[in-house]
Amino acid sequence: MRYFFTLMLASFFFAAAALPEAAWPMKAKDGRHSYCTSAPGINTPAVFWTLPSVQTAAEGGPCTVIGENDDIYIVKKTAGTYSIEEINRKGETQRVYATGSASPIVSLATGGGRLYAVVNGALQAWVLGNTSPQWTVSSNIGSVAVLDESGNVFVANPDTLYAFTPSGANLWPQHYDLDTTWFVGAWPGYYGNAVFIIYDTYYAAINTSNGSQRWRHDITAWGAFDYFAGPVIGPDGASWVGRVASGSIWDYVMIEPSLGGCNLDIVPLYNEALFAVSDAKRLLFAGSERLLGWDYVMGASSSADNVFDTNIHFNTTSAITIAADRFYCGRGNGSLYAFNMDGTQRWVYPLGIGGAYPSHIMAADQYGTLYMVLSDGRMAAVGEAPVAVVSGPSSSAVGVPVSFSSAGSGPSRARPSTRPAPPRPGTRRCSRTTAPGACRRRP
Repeated sequence: MRYFFTLMLASFFFAAAALPEAAWPMKAKDGRHSYCTSAPGINTPAVFWTLPSVQTAAEGGPCTVIGENDDIYIVKKTAGTYSIEEINRKGETQRVYATGSASPIVSLATGGGRLYAVVNGALQAWVLGNTSPQWTVSSNIGSVAVLDESGNVFVANPDTLYAFTPSGANLWPQHYDLDTTWFVGAWPGYYGNAVFIIYDTYYAAINTSNGSQRWRHDITAWGAFDYFAGPVIGPDGASWVGRVASGSIWDYVMIEPSLGGCNLDIVPLYNEALFAVSDAKRLLFAGSERLLGWDYVMGASSSADNVFDTNIHFNTTSAITIAADRFYCGRGNGSLYAFNMDGTQRWVYPLGIGGAYPSHIMAADQYGTLYMVLSDGRMAAVGEAPVAVVSGPSSSAVGVPVSFSSAGSGPSRARPSTRPAPPRPGTRRCSRTTAPGACRRRP
């Protein structure tokens, strides 16, 4: 019997194509799923507007993408039907791309003047500005849509990796046969003219030029697992995949292009452990238990070192977004947090929206404004105050900038009663010669 898991716990891993920097992040721009953007950081946050009835992480994929002209594409629910809305930076609806489906949308991507959606087993494509689909492929598709620099789009079903040109023609003479008996990872990545995909017990790189296999690695070499998720790909091509074993314990394995690897077997974060990788090759992990930072080295002596470990209990998991010299994540107490890249807290900002918190990926535009889906099914835009705070057309509780004690220090009313423990540079090192499990750290 065949199973195909669209791992929604990976609401965390984004995909990409080489488009203007303004077009980050989306399942089209950041094919490495890095969560890393050069957008400017927010020093004095404010909620600009909120919108209701947005598809939540529990329903489908993390479908918020920034277009090439700073338009934002979100998934809305109306009368039991899911549609894609194109909104501007003020939260005003510009166009509605109807899917006609009562099923949630698995993936959104945009690039090369087109919009793509994976919904109800099909890949739909629109020319931007035209709300009627240009083409549709129905083939039990359930993965993220990934774009390359030429705008070609890659998706998978339980048996096959498909490649299409922007006009919907087959890119390869025949699609790549995955020949699975268990599952296909829902989040293929793109780097260096290859699509990286997990299926059954393998992690493989498929050449985008002709659909041939570049290499395939048996990931059971690191022991038994329930399933794998990912990948996240570093700026040097090192791939990181998350392994789930014992129900909720996460490990992370680095796969090098040469097929070497570093079994990190690091901290069990429990629940969904979300992570990002900076251009400086620093891995950031967020889970319900703590925040972690690791630096890695790829090569003959591959290794990874723990550089900080906080004791902040997030009560839930929230994806990480990196912007310039800082990163953001949400917390179950209804707040948005900003941290320096060394793990020290920069500010904490209570969103003040009925206790709602960012529940999955935060998309950042070129101005640094964050667009986040909240736990209660609303969307919020959070940016730099004192930029003019605009009232969104559907907002009943627009956030007003609070008083700040000093520029860049965060809202004065947002200071927590206790600060996280200072960064604790770790001495644990994991390498190819490390015995399995030797680096596991228990709470």
